[in-house]
Amino acid sequence: MTASAPQKPAPTQSSKRLGIIAGAALICIAAVGGVIYAGTHNAQAEEAPAESIAGKVDKGIVRVQPDQVASFEIGKPETHEFRNVRHSIGIIDFNQDRTSKVYSPYQGRVSQVLVKAGDDVKAGQVLYTLAVPDMAQAASALISTSATLRNANETLKRTEALAKDNSIPQKEYLQAQTDQQTARAAYDAARQNLRLFDLGDAEISRIEKDRKIGLEFAVKSPIAGRVTQRAAQPGQLVQPGSDPAPMVVSDMRSLWMVANVPESEFSQYSIGQPVQV
Repeated sequence: MTASAPQKPAPTQSSKRLGIIAGAALICIAAVGGVIYAGTHNAQAEEAPAESIAGKVDKGIVRVQPDQVASFEIGKPETHEFRNVRHSIGIIDFNQDRTSKVYSPYQGRVSQVLVKAGDDVKAGQVLYTLAVPDMAQAASALISTSATLRNANETLKRTEALAKDNSIPQKEYLQAQTDQQTARAAYDAARQNLRLFDLGDAEISRIEKDRKIGLEFAVKSPIAGRVTQRAAQPGQLVQPGSDPAPMVVSDMRSLWMVANVPESEFSQYSIGQPVQV
């Protein structure tokens, strides 16, 4: 008796149908997954910005976008010098080395103002005059000592003639000599005092002859230039060296440019350095 292996039962029609349906479902799932992946990949690709072509490509080579070309001007490379330029705000002023404040050396009142601001004057030209009390006293002293000297000279002449005839004592003759010498010294001192007021010998002799006491002191310009300031007014009392100066005269042939430079920039400047104004 021969034994035989058991036979598998043949698949039924219903089981075949189930297998076909399961395979179709798997194919549909795979297809849907592929569509979803492709859609996500495309969306990510759209969101990512396109890589720019501008920038440094190689040593000495730079690439620009086409829309940037219009803003570029192409030219040959050149060498330029760059200077460290400093700027400052300033003013044009008179040359203080060639500017004179014309004060009166004596106290007095202004009698006459002979120039005005803007006038060009010469060295030695009278700018204004003053009534100076000290000058009047010096003129009075000259007139007085002049009269005393004349009397002393006449007395000495008479006593000298009498002394020759022994008509007077020798002591009286010597006293006359002493008085004449004293009068001469006082007279010379009076003339010297008037010279301090910038008067010449001819003017002093005129004062002595005319016996004129009411004198005016003439204040003259020490330099040639232009009257840039005038504070003097008739009747004004002026003091030697008191500001404002009655007159200011400046030489206009050279001017100064005065700039305001911060202390922190002092090291950037040196004597002889060229500047542009």
